[in-house]
Amino acid sequence: MCETNPISRLWIADWAQTSGGADGRRHRPAVITVSWLYHERLSRSGMWLILLLRVNPLTSSDLVSYAAGLTGIGVWNVMLGTLLGMAPLCWMQAYLADGILRAIPQLLYPLLVLCGIYAVVVVWVILFGVPRLRG
Repeated sequence: MCETNPISRLWIADWAQTSGGADGRRHRPAVITVSWLYHERLSRSGMWLILLLRVNPLTSSDLVSYAAGLTGIGVWNVMLGTLLGMAPLCWMQAYLADGILRAIPQLLYPLLVLCGIYAVVVVWVILFGVPRLRG
């Protein structure tokens, strides 16, 4: 059985009910049938698609997450695809950072200072920079 997002299911059902044929009767358009075929295929092999999109460093992680939420890809498939897809990139970033900091250990202190400045700016924006939304 295919897991579906309730919002997309309601949207498709509403669209199918409001689109009428030339004879005035309401029917299910062919677009929904093709869409349903894609939906079924994504629910079966969506983990591999998520994995491939997560491995690609040019793909926006946010868009992949939003798209996965709108399709019938199960939560566990998204989690597994994300884990396996992002692990190589995370490992490479940690390996390169370790290599750079071992080669040039003097970079550690400027990085710590920049982290401290960043933390102060974030706290300042949260406390004073964001307008209060209280009524």
